[in-house]
Amino acid sequence: MKKNTYQRTVVLLLIFIILSGCENLQQDASGPDLSQYDFDRYFLFENFVRTSCGASPMSEYEMHTEIQEADGKALGINYHVGDQLEIEGVESLYTFLYGKGGVPMLTGMRTSLNTLLDVEYYNDTDYWLYYGEEYYNRISETSFCAIKIGREDTSEEDQIEVKLSTAFKELPEAKLMLTAVVIENELAPSYQNNHYNADPESPFYQAGSPIRDYIHRYVAREFLSAPLGDPIPAETIYTEREYSTSYTVDIDPEWEPENLTLIAFVHPYSHDPLKKTILNVRSFAFE
Repeated sequence: MKKNTYQRTVVLLLIFIILSGCENLQQDASGPDLSQYDFDRYFLFENFVRTSCGASPMSEYEMHTEIQEADGKALGINYHVGDQLEIEGVESLYTFLYGKGGVPMLTGMRTSLNTLLDVEYYNDTDYWLYYGEEYYNRISETSFCAIKIGREDTSEEDQIEVKLSTAFKELPEAKLMLTAVVIENELAPSYQNNHYNADPESPFYQAGSPIRDYIHRYVAREFLSAPLGDPIPAETIYTEREYSTSYTVDIDPEWEPENLTLIAFVHPYSHDPLKKTILNVRSFAFE
């Protein structure tokens, strides 16, 4: 009798171990828990401008208007080229992406949107509706890539430590890069050339040429990553489906901390214009 009881106990224990092992295998097969990530695809405008370029105010205005109307799902960066607001790395980024073109160069998800400026100028309604519909379709998509940004403790008053985490629901087909840029919104009023001073249909009509009290928005202040992005290790994506890294921001005395925002985005590394699109983007306000 005792022998049978012992045998039954052993059998039940073996069954429990087998079932527990199967359950663990199922959990491992399902991959990491990515529920903490938001995979909604946000839209990024990148605009290359110059204070001496009279056409730059319109491209900045177009970008700002689209951001305001996107319900928080569109972000923007104004990279200054060839003026006092240019930061290190912008010229190499512009050359890599678009060659030796001029400014302004307004892009959305790294596709040129300079046609939007022509739309306003020539009032080409059909063209505007086409690109407007395409734009709103893209910000309503989801991505296989997500980004999460958090702040970490630091003992330095003039430093901010940020942690960037990325997650992937699918395995990418190309080498991926993570770019992190600090931007400052609404700089102190300063000089900006203006080609639209005599155009009554322009928002810059009779604002002056140049405009002496122009408010520069979304101005790139510093690359935390390399200008072309830092590589996301492929082995980490394949084995863990997650990747995290940290950056330290040294606050420049000329910056206004309450106006600082970190923009982080994931994108392929490619010389092919059709493969440079941004997979996802997120922002983090420092104050």
